[in-house]
Amino acid sequence: MSDLILELNNQANFVLVYDERRDVEPAGNGYQFPLPAFEIPFLFDRPLLVVKAVSTTARGTWRFGGTLTQRIQLGSGGAISLLPLAENQRRALRLGRTELCYFPLIAPQYQILLEAPHWLDDLRVVIWEYIGPISTEELNALQQLRQDLARVEVKVNAIASQ
Repeated sequence: MSDLILELNNQANFVLVYDERRDVEPAGNGYQFPLPAFEIPFLFDRPLLVVKAVSTTARGTWRFGGTLTQRIQLGSGGAISLLPLAENQRRALRLGRTELCYFPLIAPQYQILLEAPHWLDDLRVVIWEYIGPISTEELNALQQLRQDLARVEVKVNAIASQ
């Protein structure tokens, strides 16, 4: 497979799908519960996401913003499935950086889970989904071939009807 051809310079090709901030909860005696995982509450069907993880209380030397995991339902899903969610790809996120995240579509839909580092006191996660056209060089060549074939078919039909 060749490289993807995307229109990343068009802002209309991105849609904000998730924006949530969480703070740690005190557990008493000076302790606190770590941030719970961000389980994004819907399914994705496009391979490209843009993700940003931001903490307002992180030290300037901290770089790790969490682990983003693609999860895929095996089997039919739901309560009748004996097969669980399976993790396909993991990606480390940097704090304060906007990152392009490509997840291959090995299933029609997938879920995203973001696990925050236990030392962060707060985390904001923002996700945009790329909804623009996705093509490859092979797909472009195939589309051109289809157009050429359609023109030839029209000409052959015109000659045959004479």
